[in-house]
Parts: sequence; C-alpha cells; structure tokens
Amino acid sequence: MPISGIGKELAIAFATKGITVLATARRTGSLDNLTSQYDNIESFSLDLDEPNGIEKLRDAVVKRTDGRIDFLVNNAGTHYASTAVDLEIEEVMKLFQVNVFAVMRLGQVFVPLLCQAPRPRIVQIGSVTRSIPVVWQGPYNASKAALSQHSKTLRLELMPLGIEVVEIVTGFV
Repeated sequence: MPISGIGKELAIAFATKGITVLATARRTGSLDNLTSQYDNIESFSLDLDEPNGIEKLRDAVVKRTDGRIDFLVNNAGTHYASTAVDLEIEEVMKLFQVNVFAVMRLGQVFVPLLCQAPRPRIVQIGSVTRSIPVVWQGPYNASKAALSQHSKTLRLELMPLGIEVVEIVTGFV
C-alpha cells in the first residue's frame, strides 16, 4: 500500500523546499512513488514490532547524516475503535505501543542527533481527540491524550538544549 495522508504531504512539502527527507515505513516499497518523484526523499525501514527497530533506524540515519538531523517528525500512528466496556486490552496495548511508547523511544534515541542542528525541532502529530473525546474511540483518544502530555513535558525538558517540540493537533484526515 502506498504512503498517504499527513506523512506523504509532509514529505512532499519538505522535499519541495529543498529539505532532505528520510522517510520511514514498515515496508519501504510503499515509499517508491515518493522516492522516484523526489531525489531528496530517501526511504528507511522502521518496523515498530521489530525488537531494536528504532536503534537500527538510528544507526542507518547516523551513517547517512554523519550524526545530525534537523527535524524529527513523529507521524506514525494506528487506530483501534471499541466501546469502553468491550475493548480488548491486548489491542489497546498495541495501540499505545505505536502511538505513545514508540514516540517516546524515538525521542530518546534521536535527541543526540538533534543536538547537533542549529534549530532542531521535534514535531508530534497529535489529534483533537486528546481533549474532545469521540465515542467508541476511547483507546485512541487516551493514546493521543498521553502523547499530548508527553509532548508538553518533552517541550519543557528539551528547552534548555535548544530543541523545540511542536504538537500539531489534527482533526479527521
């Protein structure tokens, strides 16, 4: 399945401004359309279910960039819909793994690379459901609320390092 939505449009927007985009996907073939259209979009594999997948990505990025990135955009996310009384905890755990825990880990792993940039930024793609609950989406709403609070805390903690943390709050896409 080809990449679509916010991730695709962000990659194109950055690329058309001359920024080198290191795009990630579980299956890099899904990025072929973008990488064939833009010389400055490169694909990297990131499977969040793979142990040490984030560290493998970091190593590949360090090799490609000599250890510096200017932006980290956390756009990956998944969805799980269920009523509060019918949810399956295992599915909620998978949702939080992608929407919250992987984002936390990406920050840990990539902050040292951001510290080398002149104006580094972490961009978190959030959701309006962080504060406006949507019925039958309790687990998703909760994951986006957790991401929002993590982003606010990260913003304060990274401010002394000169790293700006931005949360983009989206609606239905």
